[in-house]
Amino acid sequence: MPSFKCKDLGMKCGFEVKDENEEELLHIIGHHAEKTHGMKTIPADMMEKIKKAIKPPVKDVPPGQYQHEEHTHH
Repeated sequence: MPSFKCKDLGMKCGFEVKDENEEELLHIIGHHAEKTHGMKTIPADMMEKIKKAIKPPVKDVPPGQYQHEEHTHH
């Protein structure tokens, strides 16, 4: 599930959000930016940083489907 954290942008803010829909996620982030950080609009450069900071969904691996391969370190 896509997720975002303000601290991933270097902000001292504990805000975190997850949503199945990236468009809804951006809406929630915009609402937070306005209410908490006083940003009436998000500048284009900041929006790019936000989009890059959104973590893509990590597909769940069914139990028993992941096996660590044996290898040696040199």
